[in-house]
Amino acid sequence: MPERRPATDDVLMRWMRTEVTKINEGIVTESKSLAQLLQEEKPTSITKNGNEYAFDTDVLKLSQNYTRLSNRGYKIVN
Repeated sequence: MPERRPATDDVLMRWMRTEVTKINEGIVTESKSLAQLLQEEKPTSITKNGNEYAFDTDVLKLSQNYTRLSNRGYKIVN
């Protein structure tokens, strides 16, 4: 297998750094409980870059049902 050139490694590391930065900008910083989000008409939270992230209400309701079942000892399996 040919040895990788340092210049290629530098390009790869720069690309990875850029992608990780993009991912981190989308992380929600405003922490809310599931109960809080379910009470909101349009559940949203603020991300690191200041944008608003809208949660899918159907997914939140599904999470609530899963939590109830889990608390009763049920397990979800594939």
